Amino acid sequence: MPPDPVRRGWTTPRAGGAMADRGRAACSPQLVGGDLHPCLQAVRGERFPAVDQSPPASSHLRSPYARLADPAAAARSGIAGGAGGELPADPGRPAATGATSARPREPHHHLYLPRSYRDARRYSGRGRRGAARAAAGTAGRMSGHPRKGRPVAFAPITPESVQPDPVLGLKFTIEARHGGTVLIDMTGLVPRPLAIAFAGALRRSAALGGPIGAASVIKQYVNAYRLFFAWLGDDALNVAGVSDLRAVHIDGFASALEQRGMGAIHRHITVGKIINTLRAIEADRPDRIASDLHERLRYTLATSAGRSTPRDAYSPFVARALRDAARTDVEAMFRRLGADDRTDEGDPVIASARADVEAIIARQGFIVADQPALKSLYFMRMRRALPISTLIDDLHGRHHLLARDLPALLVLLTLDTGLEPECLKTLTVDCLTNPHAGTVELRYLKRRARGAEHKSMHVRDGGGGTPGGLIRRLIEVTATARTHLNDDRIWVYHNAGGLRAGIRHPTERIDAWVAQNDIVDDDGKPLHLLLSRLRKTHKALWYTKTEGSVAKIGGSQS
Repeated sequence: MPPDPVRRGWTTPRAGGAMADRGRAACSPQLVGGDLHPCLQAVRGERFPAVDQSPPASSHLRSPYARLADPAAAARSGIAGGAGGELPADPGRPAATGATSARPREPHHHLYLPRSYRDARRYSGRGRRGAARAAAGTAGRMSGHPRKGRPVAFAPITPESVQPDPVLGLKFTIEARHGGTVLIDMTGLVPRPLAIAFAGALRRSAALGGPIGAASVIKQYVNAYRLFFAWLGDDALNVAGVSDLRAVHIDGFASALEQRGMGAIHRHITVGKIINTLRAIEADRPDRIASDLHERLRYTLATSAGRSTPRDAYSPFVARALRDAARTDVEAMFRRLGADDRTDEGDPVIASARADVEAIIARQGFIVADQPALKSLYFMRMRRALPISTLIDDLHGRHHLLARDLPALLVLLTLDTGLEPECLKTLTVDCLTNPHAGTVELRYLKRRARGAEHKSMHVRDGGGGTPGGLIRRLIEVTATARTHLNDDRIWVYHNAGGLRAGIRHPTERIDAWVAQNDIVDDDGKPLHLLLSRLRKTHKALWYTKTEGSVAKIGGSQS
């Protein structure tokens, strides 16, 4: 095989030359190297004289892009400017002066370019020409191998300093999560430093996230404080602050309650409130609690609280009397709301004064007793010997629920649904959802169910005689009062010179309602009505209706 004329023309070996010439066939004598790497110089074959060949081009045209300066050469090579990754021709660049027509050329695919110039991954970048530039071009690519991680260090967190208790007085208010605002007045408790410590613990416990959420429970704590401080004033005069309290004081207070005749359960609850308060003080300031008192705070009482007496259901006779009286009053209440008032039609003067009062109630929701319009109407009726004892309720009764309407509604809903009284008092306007096939889902809140407070049950839905229909109608008639109070509870009514939301102390109203309807127990005595027994009455009625089916009783939904 004849030697390669091009290789013979290389008098000085160059690095990488073998890689550039590997696999290349012999070719006619020409300027070779125009398509090689820029580091390679163009060479000329020696043994083959040039035939019909132009003189060598100038040095600035012997570059990898020399043919771009000669359009004829580019046309013969069949490669347009910018193709194959080459730079496009500069239209503003003038043609080279003195350049002659280019020589005949073969296609450029006879040259072999190693892949290491384009992708260093093929040869792992080990000593190949162009590996550095290829690595720079592929620096943004991600490797298939996981990269070694670095340990993460976080800046140390400095805990916030304990803020001093803002309660420095003994008279303040607490905004309870359930039940509204509670006024706390502990100014009469002595010693004062101990009272301030108890007041601060109570306020922290009733804050958002604390264990105390109901207004009634806050009042129970204050009553327990009064009993404890009264005992300290009689039998523990040496106690001036929290640091002076000992375990013997807790045991002595429990013994005093027992001597007074307080029941085991009530005594356990009262002492437990003192224990809880001292635990809250210890959590805030551990240095203020003595060591023996710290051990005593581990338990409430050494004796058992015993078992409470279960509340039995009312008899069917009492249940029927309660249901009939409640339905009669509820129907009368709905007839009263929105009815036309024809009481004073015969006297135009009184009718005009009454219309003025009605306009004020419609505008602001209620009217107070010392307002001139109401006073004028009051004295007009008094001079004409007309009834005035229930004038304020009669005026507001056409627009809103009254406090006297609540017992009948509570009794009827409890007997029909079996819902706990405290859950019934927290119903909101969105409590009815998902009506289907004569039933509706009643959603309510049970605060004692820690972690599962939001519950629901299905009740009958239809006319006013069903629980769903009664609640829906109740929501409609209280809509006007809610616009004045901006409250979402369904229990919005008029009482004591203004509109009220929520049910706080229904005991007196319930006793008055029972006496008004002359409801008696099985022995013929005036009935002492407890709403908590009505839930058991609902279950007992279902037991009778289902003939003792436990499965149906457990899943009974009114």
